[in-house]
Amino acid sequence: MAVPRGKRSTGVFETGTKAKELLIHTLRVTKNRDNFPARYQHTVTDRIINNALEVYGKVRRANSIYPSTAAEYQMRRKWQAEAGAALADLMGLIEVAHEMFSIDTDKIAYWTKLASNTKFAMKRWVEGDIKRYSSLP
Repeated sequence: MAVPRGKRSTGVFETGTKAKELLIHTLRVTKNRDNFPARYQHTVTDRIINNALEVYGKVRRANSIYPSTAAEYQMRRKWQAEAGAALADLMGLIEVAHEMFSIDTDKIAYWTKLASNTKFAMKRWVEGDIKRYSSLP
């Protein structure tokens, strides 16, 4: 029997998928030199790309840990927290890019939506982990 949509839990698969979508979109947006001039490549654009790569990489690292002890859970939680911090940095840089460059508002809105979807998927993933792993030895 299928689980009703409202009662489904958010697994890392969703979180990983959202992080990957955000990364791919970020790479596509930032390669457009009309939006991101070459003179800002090292100061702004590279940081945006690196944060998107970091979010995706750390989500994958966290997911590679299947905790059976509290120490393993803490390592998984560390990667989740670092992914969350990189995502917060990325969201801030998206705001900066919007103000600095003449990127269409609809494009920024879509990009921000992808980042927000990733943020909320990560939040549900962490909350699920807290319930699942709170009683580890």
